[in-house]
This record gives sequence, C-alpha cells and structure tokens, in this order.
Amino acid sequence: MSIPDDVARQIVHGTPRGYELGCKTQGGCANHGHRTLMTCADAAKALRGDWELRKLPADQPFEKKVRRLARPAKPSTAAAAPQVTRDARRKPTAREPKPITHGTVWGYMQGCTDPETCPNHDSAEVLTCSDARRKYRADYAARRLAGEGREIVHGTTAGYTLGCHDREACPGDENSLTCADAERLADQERRRKRGVQPAPELTDSGPARAHLLAMQQAGLSLMKIVRLTGVSKTAIRCLISGRDDYVNGEKGPRHGEIPARITTDKAARILAVEISKVAA
Repeated sequence: MSIPDDVARQIVHGTPRGYELGCKTQGGCANHGHRTLMTCADAAKALRGDWELRKLPADQPFEKKVRRLARPAKPSTAAAAPQVTRDARRKPTAREPKPITHGTVWGYMQGCTDPETCPNHDSAEVLTCSDARRKYRADYAARRLAGEGREIVHGTTAGYTLGCHDREACPGDENSLTCADAERLADQERRRKRGVQPAPELTDSGPARAHLLAMQQAGLSLMKIVRLTGVSKTAIRCLISGRDDYVNGEKGPRHGEIPARITTDKAARILAVEISKVAA
C-alpha cells in the first residue's frame, strides 16, 4: 500500500506513530537494517508488549536496546545461583544407562536382541530376552485367536500376524480374502517396491517336448533347433533327454528327469516352428 507524499513527510521512522501513519513493513521502513534503531513495525510491537515505553515521547525513535533498559533490574541476592555457561546449557550431562532386565520383553526392548549374547543363553531355567519376547507374542496371538480382547479383523495382514494362517479355517472378509492371502499380496507388493520381478508364468512342457521330438525325427539337428527356436541348447537338451544331474562324478537323483513345466514364452517359441517348412 503506497503512502501519500504529504503523510510520508510527517513520518518519523522508528516510532509507533510512524506505524500508525502507514509504515507497516520491515523492508519499506527507512530504519530497515539500522544498527541501533528499530523499524516502525518493531516499535509498535515493542509498545504493545511494554507499558513503560509509553512514557517516551511519541516522536522519539526507539532504540533496539530500549526494551532491555525499560525492564526493571532483578534484585541481587546474597546467595546468588551459580553461573551456568552456554556450553553447559547446550550439553546436558549424560545419564547412566539403566541396567537391562534380562529374560523379559523389556530386556529385549532395552537392546538385548541377540540370544547368543544374552546372559541367560546357557541357562535352562530362565529365558533369554528374545525367547521371552517370542513367548509373549505367541501367548498374545493365542489369546486373540481364542476370542479374548478385541475381535480379529480377518482378511488382513494384522490377522495373519496374530496367527490366522489357515486358509480353510479363516472366515475371510466380504470378498472371501483370507488373512494368508492378504499377507501374500502384501509380500508381493513389498517385493515389487524393492525391484523384485514376478516369477514367469509356467505351462505344461508336454506339447513342447513332443514338438521337439518331431523336429528331431524330421532330421533337424540340435543346433539347428536352437537357432530356429531361440531357446538355449541346455534347455532344449533338457526337454529332450532329461536333466544332467551329477554329484561327485556320479549320477544324481534327478538325472534324466524331464521338466514337467516350462515358461510360456519358451513353449511358444518351440511350438511356433513349422516342421514342414524347415525340415531338410
């Protein structure tokens, strides 16, 4: 808001009167950045906070130290409190850590989370802090499943945490989503956020294997099948002859096993080759 020239010439900056005449901004006041004098806005604020300043003349600019001088000095006492340095105020004295109550849930919360380092590790009579916490959580979940406390909301990850893991026994939510399924979906979402890609879709390997055997009978070599399908040599050989499973130079239990399922992409590449067009 602009101030008329005739009014601006009457303003004595640094006074509450100047604030009343229109000098209400810090940057627009002539005393802005002054080392000793207040701006009109600061002067008006100081006047509202200290009635002693009303005794000063209305056209006298307020100095920045006027608030401190207007306040009455505190009476000195014979037994004055000891002076506290600034560093002492900023750095409180460190408190001694409380002793850990081992064998309890509180001990686990105090930092005893490793059962190997807990003093109760080798004792057969008392629990470690980790075991105490595990037992407390199991007892709490059992009580909740038994109907104590607040009712479990099924179809949620909270229900799964409380022990509702059986899909057949879980009543589910209004969409028949069980607690186990809710936890599975939440785990998938966490994996996607971490960048873990979903597992490829699988299908029955029977049609693809039969097509590979027909390609062999038509006279196509293994390397030519690899070039036509774009599938690796190891995967083609595994579908035709079975797995190569050797342990210490001897055949393992899965040697010669034919994979029951393969990825849909691999099956589509194999089945896309027309034998009549590529046979020698």
